[in-house]
Amino acid sequence: MQEQNSNQSVKRYIRRGLNDIRAGRFAEAEDVLGLALDEQPRLAQLWLLRGMARAHLGRRNEAFHDAQRAVSLSANDPGLLHQAARLLHSVGRPMDSLQCLERAAEHMPNDEALYKRLFDAYMKLGWYKEALSAMRTAIEQAPDKSKLVVQAARTLFHNLGDPEAAVDILERHFQPGTGNPEVWLLMAEALGALGRFSDGLTAAVAALHIGPPTVETYLAVAGRQVALGDPSAALRNTQHALELSPDSVNSLFAHA
Repeated sequence: MQEQNSNQSVKRYIRRGLNDIRAGRFAEAEDVLGLALDEQPRLAQLWLLRGMARAHLGRRNEAFHDAQRAVSLSANDPGLLHQAARLLHSVGRPMDSLQCLERAAEHMPNDEALYKRLFDAYMKLGWYKEALSAMRTAIEQAPDKSKLVVQAARTLFHNLGDPEAAVDILERHFQPGTGNPEVWLLMAEALGALGRFSDGLTAAVAALHIGPPTVETYLAVAGRQVALGDPSAALRNTQHALELSPDSVNSLFAHA
């Protein structure tokens, strides 16, 4: 009976603590959750919630220790590990956050959202190969792969300096005439880095035709036409860009 009363009391504290956090009453939440921890010190979710309240109060070290305690009590709960990763990231502990995400991924190998968070975490650390691996796993799980494929291609091209691999992943996932202008602008850029200016022009023209014309797509076409020795055509497309937004084009040339 006493244990049942204790459990009911803890549940009330948790509800109050959650309501206080949602209402921005973080000091009150900290106090209430502390009372709950006095009764149930081995309940990982309590430590995590109090850590969240302390993080909002700017008490980053105490929030960090609460997160550590939560993880130590529930190291095989992927949902809690994911939440702890968010808390640890918010208090400036990126490596500890990453370790939680990696541990969660061991238990959730098919979770697209988790692998996207891993990708972001690796990118912030400059670990581009690991980021690419995480993104490829996310792509395998995603019903709509287009945005993730573009992110992977950007990582390959801009961060790993591998335009050929960027072109390969884009070609494997997008047929001509599909996707959005962003896909084909990136394709044109990567093809240009490979010296494939004719193919790059085809990709830039695809970007122009798929979406509504923009300054960026007109100038991408013009740039490939210059590379192929057709300045007259390039001038026409530059004029189209000027008609859309003179200020944008002038700004681009001013910083060229």
